[in-house]
Amino acid sequence: MPARADGTGGAGLFTQRSSKVEQPTIKVSHRLFDVTLTLELTDIYTGRTFVARTSGPPTSITVPPGDYRVYVYGDDPTVRPNTGDATFRRHTEYEAVFTSSPFAGRIHLGD
Repeated sequence: MPARADGTGGAGLFTQRSSKVEQPTIKVSHRLFDVTLTLELTDIYTGRTFVARTSGPPTSITVPPGDYRVYVYGDDPTVRPNTGDATFRRHTEYEAVFTSSPFAGRIHLGD
């Protein structure tokens, strides 16, 4: 059975901590062998999309605070994409380490 991109952490699948930077910072990495993982965050009000890609090591993006649709996928066809939602707040840094799981459900990121 193909795996689905999933994550671990505190707030939804992210861990979070306070930040001195006003814009929310999203740090993403993964533990999938030989896969490039893409995280797309689409602002539900403006339609603007923000993209983070990683081949494993952490990568970071900043986004305006708000509510987002989430789409995460890998370039390996055995890793199924996953979707969900996210809420990111001012002065907060979020971090997720994605892995794969055949039991991954809908993703919730952020608050």
